[in-house]
Amino acid sequence: MNIFYAVLTLGVLGGAFGLILSLASKVFEVKPDPKPAVQPDDPEPVKDASPEPDTQETNQTVSKVFTWPAQGAVLRDYSLEVLSRDPTMGDWRTHSGLDIAALEGVNVLSISAGTVEQIYEDALMGTTIVVDHGGGLQSWYSNLAPETAVQVGDSVDIGGVLGTVGGSAIAESGESPHVHLETVLNGQPVDPRDYLK
Repeated sequence: MNIFYAVLTLGVLGGAFGLILSLASKVFEVKPDPKPAVQPDDPEPVKDASPEPDTQETNQTVSKVFTWPAQGAVLRDYSLEVLSRDPTMGDWRTHSGLDIAALEGVNVLSISAGTVEQIYEDALMGTTIVVDHGGGLQSWYSNLAPETAVQVGDSVDIGGVLGTVGGSAIAESGESPHVHLETVLNGQPVDPRDYLK
């Protein structure tokens, strides 16, 4: 008798389980996307040999050629993930650019072709010029002399003179004379050495 009830119970449970699986497969059934309707006057698609302009932010820049903004030793490297010693403040902190040694008055060059987007006095970094290179890439030059060689809206070539090394960055006054270079891609700081190979 016990075997009869066990078999009957399994049969009922098995049937219920089968019904649940059947219902679940209908609820979670994956249906293919409907095909778009084609009208008789729709033109045939033509593959363009030239690449489409990308309207989204990319890591690709307009120019592929870069140069150093000044010739000199790197006094302080880019370091956002590892703290580096700050000679001005005497502590350890991140550093979002390269400090390249150069005497005051030495020309500061654009690392690539672009358009001067901003020129301003930063309270900590001094006279700063921002050049837009396209493709979401900007280069920022700080610790410059107050008199610049360019104005906002000017086009600059690779190696074009932007201004000269100054001593305007009080946040980096503990270092030898230098230009502070930052590269910013799509609003985020990136290592300038990625471009200055």
